[in-house]
Amino acid sequence: MNDLMGKQIGNYNIIESIGDGGMGKVFKGIHVTLDRIVALKMIDPELLSNSEIINRFYKEAKIQALLNHPNIVTVFDFLEVENNYFIVMEYIKGESIGKIIKDQGAFEFNVAINIFKQILSGIAHAHSKGIIHRDIKPNNFLLTPNVVKITDFGIAHIISDTGLTVAGAVLGTPKYMSPEQILGQKIDHRSDVYSLGISFYEMLTGKVPFDGSGNSDYEIKRGHVEGEPPLLRTINPGISDETEKIVLKSLSKSPDQRYQSVVEFLEAFEQIKTYDLRVNSDEDLNSSDQLIVNIGEDNINEDSNDSAGYDDSGDLCDLSLPFILSTFYKEKKSGILNIESDYNMKVYFIQGYIVYLEGNNKEYALAEILVDKSRISKEDQESAVSFAHETGLKIGEALIKMGKISPHELSDLLETQIKEKLLAGLVISTGKYYYIDTQDLNLEVMYNINPIQVIYDAVKRSILEDRNITDLISDDTTSITPSPNITNELSNLKLARPKELKLANLLRKDQAISDLIDKSPLSEEETYDFLYFLKIADFIDLKSENFNNPKDVSNDEKQKHLDEKKSSDDDTDRMSIDEIEEIRNLTERNNK
Repeated sequence: MNDLMGKQIGNYNIIESIGDGGMGKVFKGIHVTLDRIVALKMIDPELLSNSEIINRFYKEAKIQALLNHPNIVTVFDFLEVENNYFIVMEYIKGESIGKIIKDQGAFEFNVAINIFKQILSGIAHAHSKGIIHRDIKPNNFLLTPNVVKITDFGIAHIISDTGLTVAGAVLGTPKYMSPEQILGQKIDHRSDVYSLGISFYEMLTGKVPFDGSGNSDYEIKRGHVEGEPPLLRTINPGISDETEKIVLKSLSKSPDQRYQSVVEFLEAFEQIKTYDLRVNSDEDLNSSDQLIVNIGEDNINEDSNDSAGYDDSGDLCDLSLPFILSTFYKEKKSGILNIESDYNMKVYFIQGYIVYLEGNNKEYALAEILVDKSRISKEDQESAVSFAHETGLKIGEALIKMGKISPHELSDLLETQIKEKLLAGLVISTGKYYYIDTQDLNLEVMYNINPIQVIYDAVKRSILEDRNITDLISDDTTSITPSPNITNELSNLKLARPKELKLANLLRKDQAISDLIDKSPLSEEETYDFLYFLKIADFIDLKSENFNNPKDVSNDEKQKHLDEKKSSDDDTDRMSIDEIEEIRNLTERNNK
């Protein structure tokens, strides 16, 4: 099957083999005109004589194509080419949760909760379309830096309109099958609830509850039908009693005693406190949900302007915050960035991704976003605040109790709030920043927001502008030097135009802007806009004979230039991003 390498299948060029599936190989391909990277799942030619396998393969494509959800792998096409069958689907750059557990053991509790909520959301969507998965297991959950994706609906069933249940051959993976599935009885969506419970049990403990002393299928199946799962806290004492009760309820032998829907399962997890909104006065009317954080270190003086105890600190100026975010992303930092200015912010990072943000900009508070999006009225907002005062609930919880939003919608809105606060903060040009690095950051709430995506969105919305960079890009004498991994990094972003990634592919070597404009698949204006983003995000370096660039002068001249910048009181004296970078480099050298 490797003879497909370099060949064209339909409208897709095969780039490389990326893995083996249960029924064949999976290849990475690219659409010849759209430049879209895809995965092509192919039936093993040795199985083509089995009509049942072909029917299952086609059914998988048809079922998954019915689903449109951010946590489910998207299917684009089904191809029959030269007596071979292919499912064309979204290319996911990630690893299965099953492999991660096998290699690294159980997930950290808060991370597991965040991931599992996404999985529940995706399966709930499938159930809403009348589809039960029937083969839920960690190997079918792909984890990327931003999101979890559910795949492999190969033995899923569409629930009939008459009976709302299905019965038939016993298909699935024994370690994760429900008792009724093992016994060949009729199954419904509650069978998926059971398999989800087994999967989460493994995510929290690193083990499945029924593995059989000799790992035989018979012993495993008997455990599911007759055995009691070991208590989770006997394996992982860090699991809360509340969480254990939720998981064990999902593992009830009788479907009637489990959660009656995946939505109900998800709502049970929403009751586990993951954020804390404090409403104490009218001043807090627009307050957003606050984060409970355990840093594990008590050496951070939040009220001090002194940089002692911080790993990094400095003054802010034009475009310095986008540069800082880009640097933290590329260096995979974990810690807290404090911004002190007219708009104070505290940004939490894990492995370079923004997982939470606190800011004092009331314009982007949760209640204001809800009203602005016409999700609730001003009267609803006031009622929710009053209800929260009376009951001690958070505003988000009050709105859920009032039936104004669902728990899942609240989570999405809080992530939107974080992004909007961050976009508003990117333009900060005066103030100070302090950063403390810690590997012990323990978050009760976690999102995974790519800082580069935020910078891209800010450029697209014209939030970030700098005349000096614009002039550099429009000068024909300017040369471009790209960072080594520019294409790989940008492939993880949601770009407005597929051709932008094609343009990034052209930036493999140093070249003049005039040469790039001639080769660019975008218009001249669009090319300039994209190059502006690449510069702001520090993916390219620009150098021109017609501009004074701090990198082109001696160290003595650099220091003189920086000293002049520090002592200048002229508010119109704007610093370029190269000067910002040079300040940072000089500071690091001085500290050493």
